[in-house]
Amino acid sequence: MSDTADAMRKAGKVQADPALSAIQELSDTVAASFEVLESETKKAREET
Repeated sequence: MSDTADAMRKAGKVQADPALSAIQELSDTVAASFEVLESETKKAREET
């Protein structure tokens, strides 16, 4: 099997992994939480 075909096969397995979707969703949620936290921290600093 060529290197390209092997890489494509491995990529297909990763894309089909249901955990990958859950991990990406968790990552997006955490990123959004940090954005809210930073926004609230900025507001609190401006109020004082």
